[in-house]
Amino acid sequence: MIEDLERQLSAPMPDPVRRSKKRHLQKELDRARRAGFHAQAILDAQRRGRGFK
Repeated sequence: MIEDLERQLSAPMPDPVRRSKKRHLQKELDRARRAGFHAQAILDAQRRGRGFK
């Protein structure tokens, strides 16, 4: 999920879309840090189809 967002951010796109995707990526990372999970654990969970809420 986070890797997908980073890959999408490197692609050309309209600025408003880029900004919202960046904000989303930041929110995911912040949530992960607050919850005390390793980024890898979150990526694994998202690959299984469950995001961390």
